[in-house]
Amino acid sequence: WKRHFNLIGKPKDAARELALRQSLNNPYQGVLGIFIGNLLRNEPITIYGDGEQSRDFIYVADVVRAWAGALENPSSFGEIMNIGSGRRFTINQLADIVLKAFNQSRSTWEVRYLPGRPGEQRQVEADIRRAASILDWRPAVPFEQGLEKTLAHQHRAHIDADPDAEKHRDDRADKDPAQALIHKKEKSP
Repeated sequence: WKRHFNLIGKPKDAARELALRQSLNNPYQGVLGIFIGNLLRNEPITIYGDGEQSRDFIYVADVVRAWAGALENPSSFGEIMNIGSGRRFTINQLADIVLKAFNQSRSTWEVRYLPGRPGEQRQVEADIRRAASILDWRPAVPFEQGLEKTLAHQHRAHIDADPDAEKHRDDRADKDPAQALIHKKEKSP
């Protein structure tokens, strides 16, 4: 059994079910997708509690690699392993990272705080030592690189979902620094 932590990244056909849960309009998905969706829809970011609760994020390709390695390794059969990055970020840090990726900050974008949710775990960080030992596995995609790939994919998906988005993208890029950053990355080789 493998427990994967908060996935980031663009889905492939084999992960279609995951893709459905990563919709930027799904309020029950992971916090990263919610924050990205907030910025793409020009909505404020909402943080529940003080924002110092933490989560472990891992790029989906690293999870696929771990699962494939486990399937090919009989010594992993019946074992329990955590598949994560082994690195945690607070929700406040995540909000700042996403804002920065959109060329925004707390001084240019509204961040709201609401009361914490009952029963929410305070700190989540994968202990990946067993996966490293049994599978000789470690995450290969750094969070920042995975975030960049995720942003590019989610932006394209946002445009695909809104037929007028592509038509108005150049106009938005002229007026909105977040759109300009994404537009610039899309045109880069």
